[in-house]
Amino acid sequence: MVLGAAGVIAAGVSAGCSSEPRKPETAIDVFDNAWAAVRKAHPDSAYPGPNSGPQVLPWETSYILQALQTMVRVTGERRYADDFVRISRRVLSLRDQELGHVAFDGQSGPVWSVADRYTVLQATLNDNGGAPCLLVSSAAPGVAQPQRLRVEPNADGHFDLYVFDARNGQLLDRVKGLSTHRGDPAYAPMRLRALSPTSAWLTCRDMRGSSTDSVQLAAAEHTMAPARVSFAVHTGMIAAPLMEFATTVSQNAKLRSYTSDAEAYRSAASAAWAHHRAQIKNVDGYTCMVMPRGTPARVDGTPLPHNQSLAYARLGSGVGRSYGDATISSVSAELFKTVISDMRPVPGEEGVIWPYYWSKSSCYSGFSSDSNVSEFTPSMPATKAAEDTQHGAIDVMALVAGRANNAGVSDSTIKILANTYGRLVSSGCFAASLSPGAHGCNGSAAGLWAGSLVPGSSALDKATRAQLHQARKGDPSGVNLLGAALVAAASPRSVV
Repeated sequence: MVLGAAGVIAAGVSAGCSSEPRKPETAIDVFDNAWAAVRKAHPDSAYPGPNSGPQVLPWETSYILQALQTMVRVTGERRYADDFVRISRRVLSLRDQELGHVAFDGQSGPVWSVADRYTVLQATLNDNGGAPCLLVSSAAPGVAQPQRLRVEPNADGHFDLYVFDARNGQLLDRVKGLSTHRGDPAYAPMRLRALSPTSAWLTCRDMRGSSTDSVQLAAAEHTMAPARVSFAVHTGMIAAPLMEFATTVSQNAKLRSYTSDAEAYRSAASAAWAHHRAQIKNVDGYTCMVMPRGTPARVDGTPLPHNQSLAYARLGSGVGRSYGDATISSVSAELFKTVISDMRPVPGEEGVIWPYYWSKSSCYSGFSSDSNVSEFTPSMPATKAAEDTQHGAIDVMALVAGRANNAGVSDSTIKILANTYGRLVSSGCFAASLSPGAHGCNGSAAGLWAGSLVPGSSALDKATRAQLHQARKGDPSGVNLLGAALVAAASPRSVV
């Protein structure tokens, strides 16, 4: 095809047409085009920096890294490895210990903490002399941020609290007649706990030690700031692809020039895993992860949902295998075992179902404020909903990684998950929940399941084609990019 001086297509071919047949598009072509679209639409996700939003690294960049690592493993091509290294160097530079971020517990570790909608909003209330008295926290899910807290002292020594949306002044919550005196029935920490949950899920901690005196709070209005917390699920999502890239480099002689970077990623992944090791607990004979009580986040003091512990187990299975550490591998295997034990057959249908919260957890069964389970979520109704397919994709990818790393996941478990996937797509769209008869479709999760479980049946192949279409025509997101990569890995040269 030749252009003339005026930019008009020459050689007898009319504008907008071509005499050459269109080259068939392969699954790799779809990925390449999707990757170009992501870089253009979401540069903060593709090349994150210190000012990237707190959700970018765990829920966008991590998927991009997984996608690129998948393409490196399947193709061995340096163009994907170069992009992976370029992004990963930035990711390592954004750890707390590099940026000087200090989490609520005083640690500045080899992880990526956040201070955002996942964490509790807090404000310190001072007395009239300026001394810290009470720490008030708001943990309500979905409550607008930022918030402002107004303290209004009363003539009788009590005080009222008002919580506002700082952006538009809308009143979100109010509690009247609170006290700072420990013997008063209106003592703020106890009264707020008894009222749990208030509209903003308000709780309060006395900062005065053992003092029982009643003090007058200063009339003031405070900006409620989000606490900083490092979450095991974020660590797993971000560090697992770093570990997996290091493993890929060690197994492919053509990639040996990346050995120095790979070793840095391997070390970083190991350090990140170790940071959360203390959260591993034994509950009722099962291994799970428990967010320590007093962590300023919702449902502190309770076992983590399956997807969060499995993201961490995925990282651990890779670290344990790489270092030949039987203890780390065993802990990861036990975490996998916990979710596998929670899988139940679906009567009359293929596959299994499992809940979002572990069935032996306090969140699953519910708890009251009298139980003292959680500081920032004093009470919670029983939450027995089935796992949704977006979080379920994290579960599936972790279990597949556990199988590859010989961390206690069997071939039969993977086959059961593949059958589950077949059930979820049998209605013509990929269901949004594992629950039989669930309404809604989740196209972005379909590719994560399809590519992870290696499509085999016609139903799975149909879903695979749908995912490639999603990556080509849908939102240029990290999730869709990873779906395209996993599908391409299953059949890289297939024509779309």
